[in-house]
Amino acid sequence: MNSQNELLTLIAEMQQYLEKWDFDLNENIDLEEKYSQRVKELGEFNFVVCLFENYSNSSWGMIMMMHFVFVWQNFSYQDWQNILYFFAQNSIVLYELIRFYGGFLGINIGQMIQEDKEVPDEARSYLKRYFSKGTPKQMYSLDPFERYGIEPATLWKRWKEEGAPMNVDV
Repeated sequence: MNSQNELLTLIAEMQQYLEKWDFDLNENIDLEEKYSQRVKELGEFNFVVCLFENYSNSSWGMIMMMHFVFVWQNFSYQDWQNILYFFAQNSIVLYELIRFYGGFLGINIGQMIQEDKEVPDEARSYLKRYFSKGTPKQMYSLDPFERYGIEPATLWKRWKEEGAPMNVDV
């Protein structure tokens, strides 16, 4: 089985696990304990790319990204840039990246796209066309960070020090 198929199989299994979880009961679900080793074996970066590539046109993509903080919590700003570069010409994925970066990661994705010379012009045109009033700013709950004992400001500060334009005060 190639790694893309393995990643898709793992993501589908994780999705099924989440579907069985009763959010209303505030159950303690430990995705990290259950899946972190398999994700590491396949590669965290590859996992996130596969997730965006295959789930961007469904609500599950965003839900899983917020529940899989343990997968990307150690990503550098450069990792997030590389994901943007990879999908900058894919309008479906780019839309979700803009929402996720701005609305959850706290990265000023509009500024990132406008100022980063590595980002293709198509992404700048897309941004102007579909986000003319601005990109999302912190619109999602910070609960997923708390679930993994992560202080979001720590990530935001690190990314800012690495050169990320941030929408949040750090």
